[in-house]
Amino acid sequence: MTEKNDTLFNQYSLSDVLRNNLATAKDYIEGIPPEQFNNSSDDELIEHVYSRQEVSPLELHVDAKEAYIENTKVDTRNYPDQSIDIGHLVEAHARNITISIPFSGEAQLWECQPSLWSSSPPNGTIRKTGHLDIDYSPL
Repeated sequence: MTEKNDTLFNQYSLSDVLRNNLATAKDYIEGIPPEQFNNSSDDELIEHVYSRQEVSPLELHVDAKEAYIENTKVDTRNYPDQSIDIGHLVEAHARNITISIPFSGEAQLWECQPSLWSSSPPNGTIRKTGHLDIDYSPL
């Protein structure tokens, strides 16, 4: 997973990812040596396989969110409501705001499209430190 501003929830089908995880669990169970399989209780086998295949749901820790504000300048010629074109760079003062929200769970779930989805999914940056960054920028 890269640390860049990406469209979230649109890379993979969540259903396909979970089905693949189930198939991997079946293959893993079939690969357990018969002696180990026969000498283990059902609960031990379930716990062992579950610990390897568990998909932890995403959980946002909104109470620990942080905001970062950066002053910048924006070229106003790129805005359609700019009524006067004076032929040179016209900059306006602006602010880039980043909201950083820590999360727990499987980071790859940010890339998975659920069965109910929007044709305009949100954008965000998933950092390796376990934070979702959402940028509000005039650009």
